[in-house]
Amino acid sequence: MSETAPSGKALLWIDDEPHSLSCERLLLEKSGVHVEWATTIAEATERLNSKRYDLIILDCMLPPDSPSEEPIRAGVTFLDRLRSGKIGASCDNRKLKVIVVTAIGSMHILETLRKAEGVERIMMKPIATREMHEAIMESLGRSEIGTGITTGSTRRHTRRA
Repeated sequence: MSETAPSGKALLWIDDEPHSLSCERLLLEKSGVHVEWATTIAEATERLNSKRYDLIILDCMLPPDSPSEEPIRAGVTFLDRLRSGKIGASCDNRKLKVIVVTAIGSMHILETLRKAEGVERIMMKPIATREMHEAIMESLGRSEIGTGITTGSTRRHTRRA
């Protein structure tokens, strides 16, 4: 697995606590990946409507867009909107790779995420900086979209037929 990202790769990291990810950002930028942050779904939507990205890192539990939505569903709703073409008018984000990070161990949420179109990998928090870096570099170098779950140092990959 290469530690150098293909030239010109851009990543959008959507997390409502970006200050806790400074080590990841530094490591990615040293590897040649341009990293941009969004702390809300609205901010992520705005960025995706104006710029093309190669990969999204999505914290599954974000503050919801509407008061009636549960935070636990906000990431799933965002993915649905992304895949339906309602986000990213300037380019086709329906095929954009997504790595989902979550601390939620609910089987229902995990199953929903597994079935979500284009989810490259699901990673359970807490995630070691090195493990996250390796997953991102692997995703940026991969052309097909698959799904997998990463928990701790054990990796299980599942592919859709």
